[in-house]
Amino acid sequence: MITVLWSLLPIFALIAGGFLLRAVFIRSETAWRLVEKSAYYVLFPSLLIVTLSRLRFDVGTLAPLLAITSASLIIVAAFLLVFRARLPFDGPSFSSIFQGAIRYNTYVGLSAASAVYGESGIAMMALLAAAMIPTVNVLSVYVLTRFASHKGFSWQTTFGELVKNPLILSALAGLSLSAFQMQLPAIVADILGALGKASLPLGLLAVGAGLNLTSISGHSRPIVLGSVLKLLVLPSLVWGMGVLASIDPVHLAVAVLYSSLPTASSAFILARELGGDHSLMASIITVQTMLAFLTMPVILLFHL
Repeated sequence: MITVLWSLLPIFALIAGGFLLRAVFIRSETAWRLVEKSAYYVLFPSLLIVTLSRLRFDVGTLAPLLAITSASLIIVAAFLLVFRARLPFDGPSFSSIFQGAIRYNTYVGLSAASAVYGESGIAMMALLAAAMIPTVNVLSVYVLTRFASHKGFSWQTTFGELVKNPLILSALAGLSLSAFQMQLPAIVADILGALGKASLPLGLLAVGAGLNLTSISGHSRPIVLGSVLKLLVLPSLVWGMGVLASIDPVHLAVAVLYSSLPTASSAFILARELGGDHSLMASIITVQTMLAFLTMPVILLFHL
């Protein structure tokens, strides 16, 4: 237990540090957006390319892992859609609850996997993220355009966003190098490696800087619903399916860890752009990130 808590402590310390830096020292929103964009478009992709290019994986071994992770996500999404009419929330609020229940904060996930399982954990987490990002984005855009926006759902727009996603592109690049057993030139590997090392601390500081405590009041019921589904129900589903399917314990551990992540900060941007309740979305992101201080260690201890 102490080992798990000690491994995760630096992650949440960096998130708290980002919050304090934004509140006291670096209050410029422009500065933090630059940090976040640098991590998202340059640093994290560098980390994924280097890590995944070294991976030697067996598709047959990983297929069941991806299947149970996807199935658990679909179950949670279907539950919300089936019971939409019975929930006492308007369309924009429902869309924010939905995003809160199905999205994953990849920054936190890669950092946690690195802390607990090392480079192999990063590679496994990156594979899960690359596989799940398209599904999560399609579902999120569909629900937002269906229940919160008057623009209507567009496959063309959704596909356009997916093919521009730097995490997907970098994961595909790294996996392609791995599949063909190609090595990066030494100088390129060194440069990408140096950039990748900066990705996790800067990404976590940006997560902390994005927290907004003033938005929480008045949103208790939707926050509770989205948080319970995301932080407790989803990882429990993954664990249960994984045990039944006899998934490799280490692979299952990473999948459960991935499913226990708080919702992504990017959900706020999507909610604001497509007519969702972005104030509620900010509340859900903030509360889930704080709750993850407690739930992630508990999930790791009791489900693994």
